[in-house]
Amino acid sequence: MVAEEHPYPSLDQTQCARLLSWASSGGVAPLSELGLSPSCSQIEAVQFDHGQSNPTYSVSVMHSNDPNRQFRFVVRSKPRGKLLKGAHRIDREFRVLAALSSSPVPVPQVYGYCEAHSVLGVPFYAMSYVQGRIFKDVSLRAVASAKERRAIYAEAVRVLHSLSKIDIDAYGLRNLSSVRISWIDRQLATWYRQYQASRIPSADYSKMEQLYGNLVRELETSRDDLKHAPPSLVHGDFRIDNLVFHESRPECLAVLDWELVSLGSPTADLASLLCPYHMPEEAASVPVLRSVAFSSPRPPGIPTEDELIEMYLHKLHKIDTDRKQFLPNLRIFLAFALFKYAAIIYGVQSRAVHGNAASVHAVTLGSNAKYFVEGGMSALKTPWTPSFINTKNVSTAEDTIKQKVLCFVQHEIMPLEENFLTHIRSQNRWVPWKPLELLKSKAKNAGLWNFFLPKDLGGTMTALEYAPLAEITGRCPYAAEVFNCSAPDTGNIELLARYGTAEQKEQWLQPLLNGEIRSCFAMTEPEVASSDATNLSTSIESRGTKYIVNGRKWWTSGAMDKRCKLILLIGKGPERVLGNRKHRQHTILLIPMSAAGVKVLRPLTVFGFDDAPHGHAEVEFNNVVVSVSEALLHKEGAGFEAAQSRLGGGRLHHCMRLIGCGERALELLTKRAGERSVFGKKLIDNDAVRQQIAQCRCNVEAARSMTLSAARAVDGRNVRDVRRLVAVAKIMVPKLISEVVDSAIQIHGGLGVCQDSILSLLFAHARTLRLADGPDEVHSLNLAKMEISSMAKL
Repeated sequence: MVAEEHPYPSLDQTQCARLLSWASSGGVAPLSELGLSPSCSQIEAVQFDHGQSNPTYSVSVMHSNDPNRQFRFVVRSKPRGKLLKGAHRIDREFRVLAALSSSPVPVPQVYGYCEAHSVLGVPFYAMSYVQGRIFKDVSLRAVASAKERRAIYAEAVRVLHSLSKIDIDAYGLRNLSSVRISWIDRQLATWYRQYQASRIPSADYSKMEQLYGNLVRELETSRDDLKHAPPSLVHGDFRIDNLVFHESRPECLAVLDWELVSLGSPTADLASLLCPYHMPEEAASVPVLRSVAFSSPRPPGIPTEDELIEMYLHKLHKIDTDRKQFLPNLRIFLAFALFKYAAIIYGVQSRAVHGNAASVHAVTLGSNAKYFVEGGMSALKTPWTPSFINTKNVSTAEDTIKQKVLCFVQHEIMPLEENFLTHIRSQNRWVPWKPLELLKSKAKNAGLWNFFLPKDLGGTMTALEYAPLAEITGRCPYAAEVFNCSAPDTGNIELLARYGTAEQKEQWLQPLLNGEIRSCFAMTEPEVASSDATNLSTSIESRGTKYIVNGRKWWTSGAMDKRCKLILLIGKGPERVLGNRKHRQHTILLIPMSAAGVKVLRPLTVFGFDDAPHGHAEVEFNNVVVSVSEALLHKEGAGFEAAQSRLGGGRLHHCMRLIGCGERALELLTKRAGERSVFGKKLIDNDAVRQQIAQCRCNVEAARSMTLSAARAVDGRNVRDVRRLVAVAKIMVPKLISEVVDSAIQIHGGLGVCQDSILSLLFAHARTLRLADGPDEVHSLNLAKMEISSMAKL
């Protein structure tokens, strides 16, 4: 355990001699194994500075003549002097550590327990010294990278999950504490008694009494599930500074300080971990409180409270849990945890007054109890709903799906993003990334699949319900594919579902819906201005029961993918429809990727990105022969009509995902501005930067509003409204989000345009969508025509 120690020995020579005699006589087994006996050894015991309750000592035993023979262990004892009844139960602490030695919860190895007062004057036990890092600052300012800060908190949640899963019967802990009275009722009564016994005459405890009264009233009206959950092992003081981490990686090696262990609800330990989020800002200015209060602003990488809760629920596999039931309980547990810490501090202050405190800081610590009381009062003041839960105008089913997707993206997809980016820059980038297929299987098994499919085609969601899900997937380049909701497959699936024959659906639609194959859409041509679809010149010639296809397409997205098995091609012809109106001269064909005459000429790059593994290909069709009955989709001459129905939904889906892209860029911008300093102050304190942040938020909200308006129109099935509002969104959303990403790049400087940041990839994507599925200018012309037509009818 790496912690500061007092500059003076904590045990006198007589106590050290008695301790060495006890330890070498079997109290600490490794001493006798090393031959470290009192006759040939020296001992030194130094008290750890951190901690205000049970004195804890670093003990070093060295052979008098052989410096290589030495051993270090830790002794933890009761405080000396008059103690409150039931407090400082180090015997229970020893029992639990011994029981958990073979459990998934990392704990120090315990050696022996000494009840006799003849050694140190108080009971104590010995345990192993765990070499590592203890963070006495919850803001982790000593940690260099934001990534490691986040990983440390994620590791704390992992350990908390392991603790909550301990089988108390299997580890012999069923009788650790009484369960006849609910844990929180029992604990509140206990800590109120402890606090009452610690009161100092003339001190003002009115706020503490008020917090206690509020908690009592909350518990009187609380639901049964808060009080009568199955008992679990509760650490009682689960905080970052009670965990020992590996010296060079975010791995928890040991959970310390089990003095408050009991049987109750694991939510209590989560509440302890969340307390720093509710401490007043000024508390962090008190050095001794940095272990329980965040600095302001919190350093980059520290998860938000919402994110920490999501991590916890995800570990517990409570994705289906109704958060509206979980959160009120957490709110009460949180207020109680803060009340408990205030009571502990009052107890420390009382022991200092009576001369038996464990730390030199104890005398001044008592005045800081007010911060915990204030935090507890605030936690109870209003119903608490974190930002990741938006219940406004959202059905319960929709909210549940949204939480599942959000949780899956945060905890399954995003952690692998760096590996994905490394893969798509490697020589093997055209080989499908194996972890993606595993994620797809996992999402499919969880029922997180094919959200985009409209209800009239057998789907389960409206466009408005799908919008927030698409936004979530837009935060990560490959997230949409994990849920089988990525272009161009989504549009192709809609076409096949709407116009395909039974045979075509069996051959192509079902494998696409299952995620077994991928597809591409061949429309744009290098020889003509393809923004006017009537210019398309790839020829479709009819010869009996066959079609002959000749031409060249480019920007055929997905054609580079080795999993791509199907091309949906729009071409001109056959000859019998060429006399029709210009919008009735094109046909869509289904062409197997393996058909003779289909040749992928090259991958195309977007601002230097080749978008592997799906890519954008230039494809040649040289006398490609397909069967009329198998290849014709819809009907001859109806290709333009079908393509427009495909592109309409696709345009809106792109806009939905772009909002997630914008949100992520804005988050990165804000975090970067909070990290970097120029000319003596943080970027985030610069008025011009704040103006940028505000403008970016306006852009994102405007983009979201336009997209949701278009989604409502799609659900309302008013064709004119759909065309108008989808055009508005397609014109404005890519432009608005491009500006947001551009601002983020500017704040990041060189980092923003290089491969070490996701921003350059986000920018290329956002900027490209001002061309994909129709350039801004064409949509603007069509929108203007609709407006002029509307005005003419007035």
